[in-house]
Amino acid sequence: MTTRHRNVPLELAQIQRERGEALTRADFRSLGYSESELSDANINEAAALFAAMAERAAA
Repeated sequence: MTTRHRNVPLELAQIQRERGEALTRADFRSLGYSESELSDANINEAAALFAAMAERAAA
């Protein structure tokens, strides 16, 4: 059996892109994300991905 690893930062960035705005940790918690999934590293990577997605969309 193959274990599939989630790309949490990408998930977070995609949710923000779909909503058209940045979300807070509280917003993500209300969507069911755990504290470990909302680590500083994941949040920072998600922010960078979201910014890159927004930049590409504006280009």
